[in-house]
Amino acid sequence: MPISRLSGGEQTRLALCAAFMKRDHFLLLDEPDNHLDLDSRELLKNVLRDYPGTLMVVSHDEAFIEAVGVGQYLQL
Repeated sequence: MPISRLSGGEQTRLALCAAFMKRDHFLLLDEPDNHLDLDSRELLKNVLRDYPGTLMVVSHDEAFIEAVGVGQYLQL
């Protein structure tokens, strides 16, 4: 099945899976929790919480940022 036929949430999960498999040292995520169901959001929080590299996460969801455990954040 072509990726273009996947739902927004399925495309997001696929992109996140690909990013985590690269084992990069820096991840820049813009609203990574958009289009995800509740179970996927919880899984993403756990994966980001355990991520060994540097994260830069843009999110309007303050609870998501707190759950990920970002050490420093800028609130605008």
